[in-house]
Amino acid sequence: MILILGMPDDPSVARVLEVARARHIECVILNDAVPWQMESAFEMWGGPYKGYLYSGDLKWNFDDFSGIYTISMNVVDRSTGIKFLERRELIHAVMHDWLEETPIPVLNRGGTLGYNWSKPYQSQRIMRSGFLVPPTLISNDPSEVLAFHREYGRVVYQTIGVQGAVMREWRGEKLQDLERLRSWPMQFQAWMASPAIRVHVVGSAVFATEIHGDDVEYRTSQVTRMAPMHLPLDVSDKCLDLSAQLGLPLCGIDLKQSKDGDYYCLEVNPSPAYSHFEAATGQPIAAAIVDYLAG
Repeated sequence: MILILGMPDDPSVARVLEVARARHIECVILNDAVPWQMESAFEMWGGPYKGYLYSGDLKWNFDDFSGIYTISMNVVDRSTGIKFLERRELIHAVMHDWLEETPIPVLNRGGTLGYNWSKPYQSQRIMRSGFLVPPTLISNDPSEVLAFHREYGRVVYQTIGVQGAVMREWRGEKLQDLERLRSWPMQFQAWMASPAIRVHVVGSAVFATEIHGDDVEYRTSQVTRMAPMHLPLDVSDKCLDLSAQLGLPLCGIDLKQSKDGDYYCLEVNPSPAYSHFEAATGQPIAAAIVDYLAG
């Protein structure tokens, strides 16, 4: 039995449900956007790994779950009232502690998500896994940014610690904006013109997609083509090693390949919305997630 902590209409959750039901694998969904479901409670006994999970009139033993899939949920309906919101925060805190301690496989544990939104932390792990990183500057000094731009010509930037930070291009046309850096450092990288490569890692499975678009950020640009691709074995192994180092059995790794054939890693998404890539390429990513969670 798989426990899903997320909204059933989220495309990534919906695909996992579809695959699991086709295989007659039972799924339990706890949706924190629904007030009655957040009347859930825990009853623990015999240590941190034993107990029950309640939702309404339903009850499950912790031992019933073979795996847990978590999806970040940021949409809050304020109309539900302050008592519900306080209850929701309490449930989240208890579930976070349980997910950190339970031996049940989890995609992904909350403790790993926090520091994985840090770009500097990720860069250190990326290089430790053997990937190259584009020339990078993290700074709040406008003069350093101007010098970096003069050296590399085309530069992209993004925040260093915000979930889902979008990468944008900076050509130096708004120099006055650099003064804002003094209170909020940014990460700048030399632009690489090659097509983007998104690699989804699910446990020991690796799915690579080549992405052609007309902008620096495929999440916001007009993507012209997505196609599955085969990575060299050593590059796949580096992706698996990076996933393990970051404690993210499910992750989305963004790569680019230089003209010399070297692979550069830009960043790692610790909560990837994989369904768009699966729909475009036919890669069985959801099936790999179900396989992992079903043991």
